[in-house]
Amino acid sequence: MNRQSWLDVTKSVVVLVTLAVCGCDHTAGKRRALTFKEPGSGVAVRYPRGWSATSRNDTPVDNPALCFTVHRPRRLRVAEAEVKVVEYLPPLLRPFELRGSYPLFPPRPHHFRYGALAASDASWTTGRSLGFREHGRAFFVGVTVDGRANAATRQTVERILDTIRVGEGRCRPSAGVGSGHPG
Repeated sequence: MNRQSWLDVTKSVVVLVTLAVCGCDHTAGKRRALTFKEPGSGVAVRYPRGWSATSRNDTPVDNPALCFTVHRPRRLRVAEAEVKVVEYLPPLLRPFELRGSYPLFPPRPHHFRYGALAASDASWTTGRSLGFREHGRAFFVGVTVDGRANAATRQTVERILDTIRVGEGRCRPSAGVGSGHPG
Protein backbone atom coordinates (compact mmCIF):
# COMPACT_ATOMS: atom_id res chain seq x y z
CA MET A 1 0.00 0.00 0.00
CA ASN A 2 1.47 3.36 -1.00
CA ARG A 3 1.57 6.40 1.28
CA GLN A 4 -1.45 8.18 -0.36
CA SER A 5 -3.66 5.07 -0.07
CA TRP A 6 -2.66 4.68 3.57
CA LEU A 7 -3.62 8.32 4.28
CA ASP A 8 -7.01 7.86 2.56
CA VAL A 9 -7.77 4.73 4.60
CA THR A 10 -6.73 6.49 7.82
CA LYS A 11 -8.99 9.48 7.07
CA SER A 12 -11.95 7.17 6.36
CA VAL A 13 -11.45 5.28 9.61
CA VAL A 14 -11.23 8.53 11.60
CA VAL A 15 -14.50 9.76 10.04
CA LEU A 16 -16.30 6.47 10.73
CA VAL A 17 -15.07 6.30 14.33
CA THR A 18 -16.10 9.93 14.91
CA LEU A 19 -19.58 9.25 13.55
CA ALA A 20 -19.92 6.09 15.66
CA VAL A 21 -18.76 7.80 18.86
CA CYS A 22 -21.06 10.83 18.52
CA GLY A 23 -24.04 8.70 17.44
CA CYS A 24 -24.29 10.73 14.25
CA ASP A 25 -25.40 9.53 10.92
CA HIS A 26 -23.82 10.71 7.69
CA THR A 27 -27.10 12.28 6.52
CA ALA A 28 -27.56 14.39 9.64
CA GLY A 29 -26.47 17.57 7.90
CA LYS A 30 -28.84 17.09 4.98
CA ARG A 31 -32.19 18.85 5.07
CA ARG A 32 -35.15 16.56 5.36
CA ALA A 33 -38.55 17.70 4.17
CA LEU A 34 -41.73 17.49 6.21
CA THR A 35 -45.18 16.71 4.78
CA PHE A 36 -48.50 18.33 5.63
CA LYS A 37 -51.90 16.97 4.65
CA GLU A 38 -55.21 18.04 6.16
CA PRO A 39 -57.42 14.92 6.48
CA GLY A 40 -60.13 14.79 3.81
CA SER A 41 -58.66 17.63 1.76
CA GLY A 42 -56.83 15.45 -0.75
CA VAL A 43 -54.09 18.10 -0.87
CA ALA A 44 -50.58 17.57 0.47
CA VAL A 45 -47.36 19.57 0.44
CA ARG A 46 -43.72 19.04 1.40
CA TYR A 47 -41.74 21.82 3.02
CA PRO A 48 -38.29 22.26 4.57
CA ARG A 49 -37.38 22.14 8.24
CA GLY A 50 -37.57 25.56 9.86
CA TRP A 51 -40.93 26.19 8.18
CA SER A 52 -44.33 25.38 9.69
CA ALA A 53 -47.66 24.32 8.19
CA THR A 54 -51.25 24.70 9.31
CA SER A 55 -54.80 24.62 8.00
CA ARG A 56 -55.89 27.27 10.52
CA ASN A 57 -57.49 30.17 8.68
CA ASP A 58 -56.53 33.59 10.03
CA THR A 59 -59.00 35.42 7.78
CA PRO A 60 -62.82 35.56 7.85
CA VAL A 61 -62.90 34.30 4.24
CA ASP A 62 -64.79 31.00 3.87
CA ASN A 63 -64.68 30.62 0.08
CA PRO A 64 -62.12 30.00 -1.22
CA ALA A 65 -61.47 27.37 1.43
CA LEU A 66 -57.96 27.36 2.86
CA CYS A 67 -56.20 24.05 2.20
CA PHE A 68 -53.01 24.99 4.06
CA THR A 69 -50.49 27.69 4.85
CA VAL A 70 -46.75 26.98 4.90
CA HIS A 71 -44.79 29.70 6.66
CA ARG A 72 -41.23 30.54 7.53
CA PRO A 73 -41.11 33.05 10.38
CA ARG A 74 -38.81 36.05 10.24
CA ARG A 75 -35.55 35.50 12.08
CA LEU A 76 -32.30 37.34 12.20
CA ARG A 77 -30.89 37.47 8.67
CA VAL A 78 -33.73 35.30 7.33
CA ALA A 79 -36.65 36.74 5.35
CA GLU A 80 -40.22 35.81 6.18
CA ALA A 81 -42.16 33.86 3.54
CA GLU A 82 -45.67 32.38 3.33
CA VAL A 83 -47.33 30.04 0.85
CA LYS A 84 -51.12 29.58 0.94
CA VAL A 85 -53.21 27.22 -1.15
CA VAL A 86 -56.96 27.76 -1.36
CA GLU A 87 -59.68 25.86 -3.21
CA TYR A 88 -62.61 27.60 -4.85
CA LEU A 89 -65.88 25.89 -4.03
CA PRO A 90 -69.44 26.21 -5.40
CA PRO A 91 -71.35 28.52 -5.59
CA LEU A 92 -68.38 30.81 -6.38
CA LEU A 93 -66.96 28.18 -8.69
CA ARG A 94 -69.12 27.51 -11.73
CA PRO A 95 -68.75 24.27 -13.75
CA PHE A 96 -67.64 26.03 -16.96
CA GLU A 97 -64.63 27.44 -15.10
CA LEU A 98 -63.12 23.95 -14.93
CA ARG A 99 -63.51 23.15 -18.64
CA GLY A 100 -61.43 23.99 -21.66
CA SER A 101 -59.04 26.87 -21.52
CA TYR A 102 -60.81 29.14 -19.05
CA PRO A 103 -58.04 31.66 -18.25
CA LEU A 104 -58.64 31.99 -14.51
CA PHE A 105 -57.96 28.29 -13.88
CA PRO A 106 -55.51 26.94 -16.48
CA PRO A 107 -54.11 23.44 -16.03
CA ARG A 108 -51.53 23.13 -13.28
CA PRO A 109 -48.08 24.20 -14.45
CA HIS A 110 -45.37 21.54 -14.62
CA HIS A 111 -43.12 23.87 -12.65
CA PHE A 112 -44.22 26.90 -10.63
CA ARG A 113 -42.15 30.02 -11.31
CA TYR A 114 -42.13 32.83 -8.77
CA GLY A 115 -42.13 35.35 -11.62
CA ALA A 116 -45.40 33.92 -13.01
CA LEU A 117 -47.30 34.91 -9.87
CA ALA A 118 -49.37 38.07 -10.40
CA ALA A 119 -50.32 40.86 -8.02
CA SER A 120 -53.48 39.91 -6.14
CA ASP A 121 -56.40 41.85 -4.73
CA ALA A 122 -57.76 38.78 -2.94
CA SER A 123 -58.72 39.05 0.72
CA TRP A 124 -57.08 35.71 1.64
CA THR A 125 -53.51 36.75 0.74
CA THR A 126 -51.49 39.94 0.83
CA GLY A 127 -49.06 38.58 -1.74
CA ARG A 128 -48.95 37.42 -5.33
CA SER A 129 -51.17 34.63 -6.67
CA LEU A 130 -51.72 32.15 -9.47
CA GLY A 131 -54.79 30.05 -10.28
CA PHE A 132 -54.76 26.50 -11.63
CA ARG A 133 -56.94 23.44 -11.94
CA GLU A 134 -56.16 19.82 -11.26
CA HIS A 135 -58.33 16.71 -10.82
CA GLY A 136 -61.50 18.71 -11.53
CA ARG A 137 -60.72 21.15 -8.72
CA ALA A 138 -59.85 24.86 -8.84
CA PHE A 139 -57.03 26.34 -6.73
CA PHE A 140 -55.11 29.52 -6.14
CA VAL A 141 -51.68 29.72 -4.61
CA GLY A 142 -50.81 32.89 -2.75
CA VAL A 143 -47.22 33.77 -1.94
CA THR A 144 -46.06 36.53 0.35
CA VAL A 145 -42.32 37.07 0.57
CA ASP A 146 -40.55 39.63 2.74
CA GLY A 147 -38.81 42.40 0.83
CA ARG A 148 -35.47 41.14 2.20
CA ALA A 149 -35.91 37.80 0.45
CA ASN A 150 -33.13 36.65 -1.82
CA ALA A 151 -33.16 34.33 -4.84
CA ALA A 152 -32.70 31.28 -2.56
CA THR A 153 -35.94 32.10 -0.69
CA ARG A 154 -37.86 32.46 -3.96
CA GLN A 155 -36.40 29.14 -5.18
CA THR A 156 -37.48 27.47 -1.94
CA VAL A 157 -41.00 28.82 -2.49
CA GLU A 158 -40.97 27.39 -6.03
CA ARG A 159 -39.82 24.00 -4.71
CA ILE A 160 -42.61 24.01 -2.10
CA LEU A 161 -45.20 24.85 -4.77
CA ASP A 162 -43.85 22.06 -6.99
CA THR A 163 -44.44 19.50 -4.20
CA ILE A 164 -48.18 20.21 -3.93
CA ARG A 165 -50.11 17.01 -4.59
CA VAL A 166 -53.83 17.01 -5.37
CA GLY A 167 -56.06 13.95 -5.09
CA GLU A 168 -59.64 13.18 -4.16
CA GLY A 169 -61.28 15.28 -1.45
CA ARG A 170 -62.20 18.86 -0.66
CA CYS A 171 -60.58 21.58 1.40
CA ARG A 172 -63.11 22.52 4.07
CA PRO A 173 -64.00 26.09 4.94
CA SER A 174 -62.18 26.87 8.18
CA ALA A 175 -63.77 30.27 8.76
CA GLY A 176 -67.13 31.88 8.14
CA VAL A 177 -70.23 30.03 6.95
CA GLY A 178 -69.94 26.25 6.85
CA SER A 179 -66.87 26.00 9.01
CA GLY A 180 -68.42 25.48 12.41
CA HIS A 181 -66.30 28.41 13.60
CA PRO A 182 -67.50 31.99 13.93
CA GLY A 183 -66.31 34.20 11.07
